[in-house]
Amino acid sequence: MRKQPILYNANFTRYVMSQLFAFPSAWIYGSALMWVTLQITNSPLLLGVMGMCSSLPYLILTPVTGSMAERYDRRKLTLITNIINVVQSSLLAFMAFTGLVNYPILAMFAIINGATGAIQEPARLAFLLDMVGPEHLIQANALSSVTFNIARILGPIVAGLLLTVHSGYCFALSALLLVPSIVMFTIIDVKSTKIEPRGSMIVQFVEGAKYISRQKIPFLILFTIVLASTFGYGITILSSAIASDVLKLGSIGYGLLQSSVGVGALIGALVISMTKSRQGIMAKFRSGSIMQAVMGLALALVLLFYPTIWLAIPLYAIFGYMMVNQNVLASSILPMVTQEGYIGRVMGFYSFAVSGVMPIGNLIAGGLTQILTIPIGLLISYVALLIPTLIICVSPKALNKDPFQNKIQS
Repeated sequence: MRKQPILYNANFTRYVMSQLFAFPSAWIYGSALMWVTLQITNSPLLLGVMGMCSSLPYLILTPVTGSMAERYDRRKLTLITNIINVVQSSLLAFMAFTGLVNYPILAMFAIINGATGAIQEPARLAFLLDMVGPEHLIQANALSSVTFNIARILGPIVAGLLLTVHSGYCFALSALLLVPSIVMFTIIDVKSTKIEPRGSMIVQFVEGAKYISRQKIPFLILFTIVLASTFGYGITILSSAIASDVLKLGSIGYGLLQSSVGVGALIGALVISMTKSRQGIMAKFRSGSIMQAVMGLALALVLLFYPTIWLAIPLYAIFGYMMVNQNVLASSILPMVTQEGYIGRVMGFYSFAVSGVMPIGNLIAGGLTQILTIPIGLLISYVALLIPTLIICVSPKALNKDPFQNKIQS
């Protein structure tokens, strides 16, 4: 019997509607936070520290918050964290309008926002499986990525327009957009999977780490994502420096580079959303992971030997396509090959691999390019990414089998 399209699932449609408000809220908030930080401090170093404040909670919390996604109702965790974000965005808007904002206050809000994200992300990713089942999970993740990348393109533009008036409007709009998101989430009628806790969350964290270490496919997928987060995002982290120092572009050229990644990622998410079968998705994950490293290496070579925006833009777009291919397929494969009772913790480790490792990757990218040059630093990074990725993805004893012939057991 032919499967119904995923958007016939009323609960998933409500989820998508919720994310259509939540993701732009996040991008507007983040864009405004970094802009206001730069205006207050005029310091790239303090701007980097602010980015660290946003990312550090993922590094510290996500391995443990994965356990929360198993002990507590995943839908309620997402709702509570969104309500906290409404409150903190509203407070920040009030402080911006009244002139009370300073760097320590911004850093405090960045940490709070990072902490709510670290709690919400594993719960939200695991909740998708509860909502749509394994047969629709790839499409669900891809459509969720579509909404994320639409917000990635439009959110900063809206923030930029509002910042020309007052930063307080950005934080106020961020809070306002979360209200319909919360309303849509409250009417989702899905029973969230909960596991009776055995011991503390620390004990569960250790159990989760042991489980992953024993399971080849989850371990190797997570290790591939860690490699990408450590060495693979240099061209996005350093895009402003690439635009100004290497390609000799102004703000419009910088915007084109940034948008090209978002456009490529959006196209990639749309293509994956049309996937109708789970068969062969491991091969797509392997090829996408390799091509992401290859595209980064190709861009580094272009910047080194023939720096031009007309070659950089298509390479950035293809990189965005491969980046979303890797992340959407990883976040789809992992819960489907993980034993029930460990899904929340595995997705917590996935959030750690994506977002928690990012500050380390930022430091490596910045350090290499500071010591060497931007093109050579990127060249070294992508060689360091490509070699182990090839070993993992091409080795006959690694990720070479279709994981859906036999679901992994502990």
